[in-house]
Amino acid sequence: MKTKIILFTLLCLCLLALISYMFLSNADPGVSGSLGKSSDQMREINGIEMLINDFYVEPYSESEQFIIVDLSIQNTTEKVYEFSPFKFTLVDEEGFAFERDTSIETKGVLGGQIHPERMVRGELAFLVPVGTNYELVYTEHLRTGQLIWKLTVDKD
Repeated sequence: MKTKIILFTLLCLCLLALISYMFLSNADPGVSGSLGKSSDQMREINGIEMLINDFYVEPYSESEQFIIVDLSIQNTTEKVYEFSPFKFTLVDEEGFAFERDTSIETKGVLGGQIHPERMVRGELAFLVPVGTNYELVYTEHLRTGQLIWKLTVDKD
């Protein structure tokens, strides 16, 4: 019986050590970002205005990081617009495109119907290789068009 208690206690300590390590390794190393060289980050396509409010980086591993983009989307048309976050990709310096990642918690919900003159706001996360220059690309597949924002990660 004593052996089981000792073994259980050791396993609990190992679990606590593992959880502590996970929290310490996910600490923010001071990585921030900037939105390209242009101060105008509002883009419009077919009466839908999109604005990048901000973006930030969350480390994931030595070779990967999350880029989390805070977006506002406004429908300036007279019709309900069906919005899908799957139309966004993040392109790295080598030209590889990455879809959004839902394994990390983000603020807000982007997707669904946006009624006329309404605005929604939320975040999209992308798991990408560690780098400094990216492009956020929105592709309107049915009406053929793209919006592109340059994102630059500043390493402090």
